[in-house]
Amino acid sequence: MLKKRIDKHKIISFIGIAKNVGKTTALSSFLKNYKNLGVTTIGIDGDEICSLTGKEKQTIYLPAGTFFTTTDVEVRKRDISVKIVENTDIITPYGNIIIAKTEIPDYAQIYGCGSIADTEKVIFKMISRGAKKVLIDGSFNRVSHTKISAGTILVAGVIEGKDYEYAINETKKMVEFMGFKKSNLRPKKTPCIYKNGKEIGLGIDSILGKEDKVIEKLDNVTTHVVFSGAFTSNTLKKFIKFGFDFKKIKIVLNNCCDCLLSYKEYRLLKELGGKIEVLNKTDICGIAVNSFSFSNYINPKKIFKMFKKEFPSIYVFDVMLKCS
Repeated sequence: MLKKRIDKHKIISFIGIAKNVGKTTALSSFLKNYKNLGVTTIGIDGDEICSLTGKEKQTIYLPAGTFFTTTDVEVRKRDISVKIVENTDIITPYGNIIIAKTEIPDYAQIYGCGSIADTEKVIFKMISRGAKKVLIDGSFNRVSHTKISAGTILVAGVIEGKDYEYAINETKKMVEFMGFKKSNLRPKKTPCIYKNGKEIGLGIDSILGKEDKVIEKLDNVTTHVVFSGAFTSNTLKKFIKFGFDFKKIKIVLNNCCDCLLSYKEYRLLKELGGKIEVLNKTDICGIAVNSFSFSNYINPKKIFKMFKKEFPSIYVFDVMLKCS
């Protein structure tokens, strides 16, 4: 079932619900089971020591023939057998980003580009060079990678200093946000509003900080407000203050990652009758459960069964137990 979901997509992001939930472990397991893959990130992955805990981390194992993004500085510094596929003009504080390919199996550190636009560039460069799929290692509490990925593996587990119920609730939040309905609208320019099926521009670059200008253009035939960027808690508060009719007017975002509301704020929006739709929807291919924690121990089979029970419509698997 998972393989069928994965095979539909060229680009897969691995998104952890928090730091140290086993994202690298989940990604590494896929690298072992597929050939000619590409790997990238927005940050840096494969560090030997975790910057949060100061404890040893698992490095990323790359089979022979794997494309990955690193820097010219890293290649000169480390003794790794790689072929330089392409030098890019993307500059980071760690050096210029290059696309490399492993000649023999090795453990490596993955360097990312630092922006969605540049990450898109290197992804499609890797695909054009022969990568069958590209895996994106997601970053701490962010789903920004879903903007450029068609499929996502959510990685959940026991969070440092938290219990399993917290992990389940955080996963519920992300599943619900990624489950926003896909909008049928195809706006030419955002932000905008829709009245009687017609797109009407707002003449602004962003709704954020200009909520009053949006409210003054709404009337009883307005059906949608389409954002060009984030829907924040401040925007929600101002909409409530200005009398936004959430029951009649839908909020439309580019992607679920543009919803920056807390889960509590989102529940308030729903209580007011509000609905969020997205122009670009991400497919949740599965939930990878990691029952290991640095400081907590919970029976692995117990937490796995709990996630299976909480998410019956999503494929749930445990990389360490190798069960689903």
